[in-house]
Amino acid sequence: MPEVFYPTARVKKRYIVAQILLEVGIIFLVAGLFALLSKVLKQPLIIGYLIAGLLIGPSGFGLIKGEEVISSLSELGVAFLLFIVGMQLDFRKLKSLGKIVLTAGSAQIILTFAITYLVLLQFSFLANSAIYLAFALTLSSTIVVAKLLEEKGGFSSLHGRIILGILLTQDIVALCALTLLSAGEFSLNTVFFAILKLAILIFAAVFFNTTFLPQAFKFFAKSRELLFVTSIMWFFTVMLGTNLLGLSQSIGAFLAGISLASISYNLEIESKAVALRDFFSTIFFVTVGMQITLANFNFWFIPIILVSLFVLIGNPIIVFFSTILFGFTARTALLSGLALGQVSEFSLVFISLAHQLNLVPKEVLSFTALVALLTFIGSTYSILYDRKICNLLKPALDKVNKWIKKKEKTSYVPKKYSPEIIICGYGRVGKKIGLTLKKKKILVIDFNPEIINKVKKKKPAIYGDIGDEEILNRLPLSKTEMVVSTIGDLNDTKKIINHVKAYNKKIKVIVTASEASDALLLYDQGADYVLVPHLIGGEYAALLINKGNVGAKKLKRKKEIHIKKLRKL
Repeated sequence: MPEVFYPTARVKKRYIVAQILLEVGIIFLVAGLFALLSKVLKQPLIIGYLIAGLLIGPSGFGLIKGEEVISSLSELGVAFLLFIVGMQLDFRKLKSLGKIVLTAGSAQIILTFAITYLVLLQFSFLANSAIYLAFALTLSSTIVVAKLLEEKGGFSSLHGRIILGILLTQDIVALCALTLLSAGEFSLNTVFFAILKLAILIFAAVFFNTTFLPQAFKFFAKSRELLFVTSIMWFFTVMLGTNLLGLSQSIGAFLAGISLASISYNLEIESKAVALRDFFSTIFFVTVGMQITLANFNFWFIPIILVSLFVLIGNPIIVFFSTILFGFTARTALLSGLALGQVSEFSLVFISLAHQLNLVPKEVLSFTALVALLTFIGSTYSILYDRKICNLLKPALDKVNKWIKKKEKTSYVPKKYSPEIIICGYGRVGKKIGLTLKKKKILVIDFNPEIINKVKKKKPAIYGDIGDEEILNRLPLSKTEMVVSTIGDLNDTKKIINHVKAYNKKIKVIVTASEASDALLLYDQGADYVLVPHLIGGEYAALLINKGNVGAKKLKRKKEIHIKKLRKL
């Protein structure tokens, strides 16, 4: 009988480690390829991760075998994702938006939940599963919306602030929901104690945030490495505390982020932690994709399509009417609604946790992931082309405004005022230009209500989106010598150039571009000069050095002058 050789424990351990590394490598290889494809198609990277998981999971090629280890890593991904979201949750911004936005956000959650729940019951969902799924579908993606709106500069606008308020409201509700979910049972007793534990944790987070943490991190900030390590130590400490209280570690991660949200070094901590978040959250989203099953797909096909359409169209309609009822115009309400037509990363976290607790079957997680996939794709385009959609629906929006007898005060321009310079966008760059041209008659146009409220006290101003044809047609160009735009949107900038040059080719048009390729396109369009901020910064630095201004005394004087100018802005 031949001798049988059994592998030693060390060999087994090496084999397991090698297998884990191989499978993590496969995850990032496939996820990277599909993330690149998503980027080319201008889609959120999450879509690429979900598709990658579908392909390498059991419903695809079955390349991943050690699902338990990968699942453990994905839980860390959830934790780091919620840690970063918590750090971005600034309650001061929510307070500044007032009760109106909080009420509108709450109304959106209640109405979306109720309608979605009733719809799901019609498709033979069990009442228990329908409740969890309906709640998950009420939430919108902070990550997707924030990324797309930041690229467009949308958070400084009125509708951007409404969107931010609704997202922050949803995040708070999601935190409460995760707390209740971790309680397991929904008896009055368990719910009471779960809420009590959450209240204690929030109080502790606020207490540490206002007392101990600012001073402690001021000391740790002397070393960037120590600051990072300490923030991660705090992250795991709070998660351990929530575990000891019998709550989900996801809640601990979220509260750890909230406790660091308003300290002076939160941006530096976030910039360091974001790499860990990206690593582990990639594994999480791929793992969710792996759990998508195409079994009985023919049965689920119509419900998935109808629910996705409701999220894409119905949710924005609910936000639209909720926002109108609280005193905003139809255009502002529509722009707010269009941004919220997708499910959230919180939705995937919530349903994933419910599945781990055996509260919902695996099919519900699969259903949520497929709806997320479709709504991420659809909402990306609705956000990118929101202004075009508004212009297309302008006649209907005007009728709604007339019906509700609502018209925002948009113009603060004296009659027969003929500006010499029109500045579109009065942020940091626009304000600097305005301060330089004090002797000129200036008209300011901006879609940030706070900026307009400040500017109108000193000079004529128009509140509105310069990409809106109505605003362009109201420009008093009869004696205008120059139009300066600091707006980075390429399409809006093209509209400005075309409109001004069609009126009078002699009017100088100076515009802004984020990329050199865009600048060349704008020159072809007829721009007289294109500002490219990062190139201007380099050119100024080179000019400073070439003029011999780097000597100790000259540089010190330059520094003092620069500080004075910065303080005036």
